[in-house]
Amino acid sequence: RRSVTSRRADGARLPRPRRTMGKGKKSKSGGPGPEVGECEAAVKAANEGHELVPVVEETLDAMEARHRRERAAVEALCASLGQSKPEKDKRVKMMGWISQRQYEETRAWEDANEDADEGGDASSDDDADAAHALAEEVSAKATVADADEPGAEAGQGGMTKAMKRRLKKEAEERERDARIEEEKANAGPSEREDEEKILRAMLAPRGHAIAEIKADGHCMYRSVEHQLAIRGDGGAVATDHVSLRRMTADRMRADEWDYRPFSEEFAEASAAADEGWAKHCDDVEKTAAWGGQLELGALAKALRRSIVVFSARMPKVTMGEEFAAEGEPLLVCYQRHAFGLGEHYNSIVDV
Repeated sequence: RRSVTSRRADGARLPRPRRTMGKGKKSKSGGPGPEVGECEAAVKAANEGHELVPVVEETLDAMEARHRRERAAVEALCASLGQSKPEKDKRVKMMGWISQRQYEETRAWEDANEDADEGGDASSDDDADAAHALAEEVSAKATVADADEPGAEAGQGGMTKAMKRRLKKEAEERERDARIEEEKANAGPSEREDEEKILRAMLAPRGHAIAEIKADGHCMYRSVEHQLAIRGDGGAVATDHVSLRRMTADRMRADEWDYRPFSEEFAEASAAADEGWAKHCDDVEKTAAWGGQLELGALAKALRRSIVVFSARMPKVTMGEEFAAEGEPLLVCYQRHAFGLGEHYNSIVDV
């Protein structure tokens, strides 16, 4: 197993000492205990149907999504255990195992992406300072009680770059959520409320209701992700919003002249427009750029599923009508006045 390294001031790499879980006790046979096999089986089951790649080739979002799935599977396994002392010990070992595994994967990912970070990551020095300050604040709030939590001995005391980025991202999302809540609280009767009233009146006779989706720039993709979860994914390899963005961008690159004529900025065949289109597709795949009609049409084609869009003041639109026989249509709604922060997509559920 490759050891994760750190750098001296002169740039040379030094081996980072390995951290071991607990006291490193083994089973009486000298190998890992039976709980490891159960955890590995649970993790394998959690990842069925998802495209897996080596840790160092994953995006940070994809790795975090996989970690959430795996931890939830192990937590479910722990929840099935009783309250006897042996089973409590087993529960601690299981949580320690998943914590250690994910800690080491995070370290390996950070080490593999270290050069990219040093060579000009999108994060500025100010971002790095903010993330560091946030990490120190979180560490300062830690208490002795934390040591009693499963996995506390799994070497998680050190704050990696990836962990700091994740903390910073979570802080930004909390700040955005707070702004949205403040806007809702301060708004009187508004276009947003009128729009929602019209949508509810439109959806109720059909037996539908609006399911709120987080307003984070990924709302269109998250709405489709939610629809695939409740209406069936049709065998798609991966259906999280990160994968859906990649599928959309790949389809727009492959069939560019099906989409470029509908965007004034990229409609002409020129070097500048070609370069602009390439960047637009990269933004669709790798950033939180808002998705619109072009992207939704490309996603319907990539998924081979019809996507029906409801809107308060426009006729119902169906993207990918040619795939109506492929599976149950996915239902989303477009809200022009959802927030002052911008337009928004929500998912639609059956009542």
